Amino acid sequence: MVIKMKKLHLFFWFIFMIAISCSEDSNSPIISPNNTDELIPLKIGNTWVHNKTYYDEFLAENSGKVTSTVISDEMYNGEKYYRMEMLRPNSSQKEISPVYYINKSDGFYSLSFDENNEPETEFIKYPVSEGEIFFNDEIRKSYAEKVDTLISTRAGKFKCIKYVHIIQLDGKYSSKVLTFYCPGIGLIGIEYYTMYHETGNQVLFYTSELVSYKLK
Repeated sequence: MVIKMKKLHLFFWFIFMIAISCSEDSNSPIISPNNTDELIPLKIGNTWVHNKTYYDEFLAENSGKVTSTVISDEMYNGEKYYRMEMLRPNSSQKEISPVYYINKSDGFYSLSFDENNEPETEFIKYPVSEGEIFFNDEIRKSYAEKVDTLISTRAGKFKCIKYVHIIQLDGKYSSKVLTFYCPGIGLIGIEYYTMYHETGNQVLFYTSELVSYKLK
């Protein structure tokens, strides 16, 4: 169970690296997938600004803009991985993510190392088919719900892949994380819900939306 919880921690790092409205009424042009070979373009200098909002009163002070920038690349086992630098809300200090990222032929991968310097990986499958399950164990299930979801944010209107991640935290409640990616652009938004098994209630805990981006 300890190993599985470590992997779950890595998964959350992966998800949060990076108030979504699903609207089809906007007159703004739809931004379709650009370079469809990559889910997230990892050229050095690429930058994304996301606005995150916590709906928990104890975490509300952490709401605000997060800037993520690709700053370097490093070789590992003959493959080139990339590092991200982040500037978080209420902070003037940039921090380098402990996670390394790479696009491969079957998806977007993250790589990190545990306290024993053993490698751990997570990935989001891409290309992917609608309804395709790409991870499923007793703790987490991940699948692509739709491949053509329209998402409107302050950065524009995007045609996205909608991924769903169901995470069993204990016997009383679980989490559902929705992530929206526009291939060639990157992460467009996140919706994080806590689901209570006894009542069936689903409570919105966290959202993130793309505010602006700059690709080299």
